[in-house]
Amino acid sequence: EVNQLQVGIENSGGGDFRCTSIAAEVWLAAIPATTINLLPTADGYHQDEASIVGAATAWQAVDEAVPDDITSYVALDADTLGISAYSSFDVGGAGSVPAGERISNVEVRCRVRLDNLPHSSALVASLVRDTAAGETYVGRPQLLEGMGGTWLDVKWDFCTSPHTGLPWASLAAVTTNLEYGFVVLEGAMLLSRVRTQVQTVVDYRAASVDATSTDTTTAADAMILRSKTDGTIYGVTEFSIGTGGYAVAAPETVTIVNKAAIALDNEIYRDRVDRIEYDGTAVSPTVDYWCRVPKEVARGGIGELALWAEIFWSPVPGETGTKFLYALSNHPVQTRHLNDVHFYKATVTYWDMGAELLVDGDAEDGPGPEEMTDGSMEAVGVVAWTAGAGAALTKSVVLPHSGTQALRITDTGGATPRASQATLVNGTSYRFYGWARGDGGTSIPRVYDHALVLLWAGTSSAAWQEVDVTFMQTGGVNIYLYGATSALGWVEFDDVSVMGTAPAWTPGNSPLLSKQTGTPYGGLQSLRITYTGVDPPEAQQTITTIGSLYFVSGWARGHGGKVPRVSDGGTIRWTGTDSSVWQPLSFIYMATSTSFRVQAFGGGNGDAEWDNVSVREILSYDFLTHGSELLTDGSMEAVGTVAWTAGGTAVLTKQTTNPHTGTRLLRVAGAVTDSAYQAAILSVGVVYRVTGWARSDGTNTPTVDTFAGAALWTGIVSTLWQPFDFVFVAAHVSDGLFQWGAGAGAYVEFDDVSIKAVTVP
Repeated sequence: EVNQLQVGIENSGGGDFRCTSIAAEVWLAAIPATTINLLPTADGYHQDEASIVGAATAWQAVDEAVPDDITSYVALDADTLGISAYSSFDVGGAGSVPAGERISNVEVRCRVRLDNLPHSSALVASLVRDTAAGETYVGRPQLLEGMGGTWLDVKWDFCTSPHTGLPWASLAAVTTNLEYGFVVLEGAMLLSRVRTQVQTVVDYRAASVDATSTDTTTAADAMILRSKTDGTIYGVTEFSIGTGGYAVAAPETVTIVNKAAIALDNEIYRDRVDRIEYDGTAVSPTVDYWCRVPKEVARGGIGELALWAEIFWSPVPGETGTKFLYALSNHPVQTRHLNDVHFYKATVTYWDMGAELLVDGDAEDGPGPEEMTDGSMEAVGVVAWTAGAGAALTKSVVLPHSGTQALRITDTGGATPRASQATLVNGTSYRFYGWARGDGGTSIPRVYDHALVLLWAGTSSAAWQEVDVTFMQTGGVNIYLYGATSALGWVEFDDVSVMGTAPAWTPGNSPLLSKQTGTPYGGLQSLRITYTGVDPPEAQQTITTIGSLYFVSGWARGHGGKVPRVSDGGTIRWTGTDSSVWQPLSFIYMATSTSFRVQAFGGGNGDAEWDNVSVREILSYDFLTHGSELLTDGSMEAVGTVAWTAGGTAVLTKQTTNPHTGTRLLRVAGAVTDSAYQAAILSVGVVYRVTGWARSDGTNTPTVDTFAGAALWTGIVSTLWQPFDFVFVAAHVSDGLFQWGAGAGAYVEFDDVSIKAVTVP
């Protein structure tokens, strides 16, 4: 039983900590044993490769090292059973060990990369294989820990006793027969990803299981992959050299470790830790969480690996970290008494933002509601349809596309016989989908918008023809289905549907808005804004509040002379390039309009695409990344006021009576609106954060204003120190004046003042 759990916080990054009521959590969960069928022997744990259960053993000889570049790897997802890689190694030279003799003190070294969270850990077992005998030795599990994205040098020792060693019989050519690898033993929501410089590059794509290889010499013997789509386990064989091709064999049954840390079915202790805030002096402080579990012994049956997991979870931005405490059951050396202190370190970046404001920013939402009435044509009669220009509308029961009826439009002598519905909105983008056919003679089915812009034209064939067109409605509310052009000729329509393409977005300047499925940045769709004659075509949502600060992120690209652009009403906030490559956008801005707009800007008749766009209000400034300090002598500790310029008739002096910190403060004395400032330190349009402390003489009000006199912050009449902390967009190179408004002879005082440009981390 667990009789004690202590959770603490250690500030090792500098700065002052404040605690609020929300949260992180630390859990201690017992993980059910993972069966890997290991048989203890005098020489270690030995088992045939084919019977290792619960751990994938994908063997592949790779002579070329994968470049040390994160872009060269494809991350393994949390549900992956594991992947192993091996490489030949020399234990003393070919022929140095006589056949039948044992090898002792074999040392294997490789580099392993952990990458998922700021701090990652993974439980890894070493593997050695005799390719001639087909036998695999599994070494004792080893806990790898390190900061995410860093390479760890890992060493495994086999058979340290000189009298035992590896009992293989066929070691005449050890350089070709003996190979090593590693396997990830999964459990406890293993989020760490293990990569090595000799690893096969594996792509777990959503639609299929895929793999590529950097091997140029030897094909893989076997591989086990898990599909992210449906969880199916595949055995991969016939790995073609140099092509990356493979054949998927029948699914194999593999024991999967219970993810106890997800369900927490056997959770034995949980405690709550307040969220850690910091005052800005430490941008990314390191916080240590530790857990003490006295005298708990993990035991199980032969061949079972008992796991404990210490799980740290941060709700902002929702990451989870794990640390394994493990013991190999029924083995006195490996059974561990968990009575020491274990540490989990996480780099905390304090994000305090509101909920997502954009609707369908990821472009994954479906179309709008159905705009057509009786599009299926299954209703009795044609009351939903309006006949025009000499058309006779009937329901035909002869060969409908589906169901029992189709709409027939017969010419009775009019110039343009048609059927219509008045259900659309001018300037809105729609997708028309359905089926149409002619009479086999001269009658051709066509679709027009209200302004009689031809959207689609078929043929006179009596076979059903698919209609699929995206258009921007012009001229009014009607959609027209045109019919025959000869007396008594006819056309038919069936299974017709008209739905808005991007209902969450309001179009501007008559764009064509469409969802594209070709190569979105993420997910299945992206939003395309296409030029139709008015610049700049745009889509907008009314979601922001004037004066509030927002964080915008996402991806965009341009085509055909158009560049993606973000505007806040009439203010341009970000501009991309005319390139088919997805471009990231990440910026903060202070809203001057309630409208957030994405555009296709520039010459040409092209378009711009958007995907995974996010707009969130910044509720706290503590997460912002700050530039260098722009003020000189903001601490007010310099002797004299040479760094400061007096505005108006102000008299600037340094005082030593009761400063906020240090030994000096800045006093601004004089007539109304006199000030102290520093010129030419800002850039117009940049967002800055201003912090500091102010007080008055008891009759006047300290203020921080723009160069034009607009108040950025107004204090109160008090001799007590008052903090100020705000962001603003510079409209002048000398914005950020420190002044006051009162009669001559009065003063206000400032101390510990800072001005820094801010960006998102």
